[in-house]
Order: sequence, then structure tokens, then C-alpha cells
Amino acid sequence: MQQNKVALLLVGPSGSGKTTVENAFVERYDFVKLVSSTTRPKRNNEVDGINYNFLSTEEFEEMIRKDGFIEYTRFGDNYYGMPKSAIKNDSDVVCVVEPSGVGPLSEFVRSIGITPIAVYLHACDEVRRDRMIGRGDGKIGAEHRMQKDDIAARAQSVNFDYMLDTGVLGKDGVIAVIKCDIVNRVKEKNAG
Repeated sequence: MQQNKVALLLVGPSGSGKTTVENAFVERYDFVKLVSSTTRPKRNNEVDGINYNFLSTEEFEEMIRKDGFIEYTRFGDNYYGMPKSAIKNDSDVVCVVEPSGVGPLSEFVRSIGITPIAVYLHACDEVRRDRMIGRGDGKIGAEHRMQKDDIAARAQSVNFDYMLDTGVLGKDGVIAVIKCDIVNRVKEKNAG
């Protein structure tokens, strides 16, 4: 019997609304948030096991040796990765993922009977800058993140299932489009 579960993979630059959409699917639609692991220090407002699984470099590298990650990468001095143990096939899941993780995550969830849906969220620079400043990144921090995002975007070649503009549709519009027009349609197709 097919589980008819989906994995909503959210990708986009800083300030595009990925985390807002992820949180909405957890709160409104009972999706399970996939928690990735990192070696970076925990920030004051973060909770281990909720925001990330915070690991030492030694623990992370041991998981790499044991093939414990679906995908992982290194930014600066810190590792980030999605542990295989994070995903079960008994619920709909959602996660924010780097473009390089879309392929490996899609392949993995498909192998356990979950349908992946990769959604690229974007917004114009003005909207992104305002969002980042509004959440405390500061103008210089926002500009720096936007430059890094632009460089990273040019380096990636990923095919997404859908692309949505959060600046035009707004938060509630994007959430409604993803839930009603995308997730429900995929589930109906899988059930049929």
C-alpha cells in the first residue's frame, strides 16, 4: 500500500521566506520538520534538536565515515548535513535545503516511498533586504548575505518542480499555492 506522503523541499536565497513557509506547514498542516545537523555553535535563541542537531566536528565526521548522511556540505569551518535517521516514511515532511541537497534528498525520499516536491522561493532584492533588516541582520549584513546568495545561485544548476515569488504572492499566498495547488495535486495523483 502506497503511503502517499510528500517531502516538501524549500530552497531559496536569504530573506525569500523559506523558514516562514516551513514553520507554517509544521503548524498548520502537521508536516514534520526535518532537522539537519551542524557543527556551528548554537545561537542563544536556538534549541538543540529543534533548530539543528548540534554536533562536534568529531561526531559529524564519524557520521560521515558511517554513511549517516543523505547529504552534507561544509561552509567555512562548519559542517551542515541531513542525517538519514531524520526521515521516516510515515508522515509528510518539510525542510529548508541548499540547492546542492535537492538531488540527494529527492533520491533518498523517493527510495523510501515519499514523493519529493522541490520548491524554489524567491523575492526581489528590495523585499529580501527589508526582511533581513527586519529580522535583525542589519543593512550591511543583509547586503553581504545577498552577495553570497547571488554567487551561490550562479554556481548551482538545479531543476525545481516549482518556483514561486514570495514578494508578489505574500506569505499566505505562497502557503496556499503550495498546499492547495501543489501538495494536494501530487497526493491526488499518487492516490489515483
